[in-house]
Amino acid sequence: MARPRTCEVEYEAAQVLADTMAQQLRGAARAVGLSESESAQIRGRVSSSGTPYVDFGAFRIGSAMRLLAALTNGGESSRRGGGK
Repeated sequence: MARPRTCEVEYEAAQVLADTMAQQLRGAARAVGLSESESAQIRGRVSSSGTPYVDFGAFRIGSAMRLLAALTNGGESSRRGGGK
């Protein structure tokens, strides 16, 4: 069954929002040293009800630690070349 036009527009807007956020997060992930193949796993998704999500995929533990440090410390430890 096709979606009504209003729902389709809302779904498309949700996809744009999810994709935009995912793109920004991929850029942040690359900025803290994640590889292109890992950061490419960050993708925008939309549920069947139209709710936007970002899927982070799977990362090696070292990459996950760098990403966590950037999120919790504003990237300070990665810019200084070490931990606190």
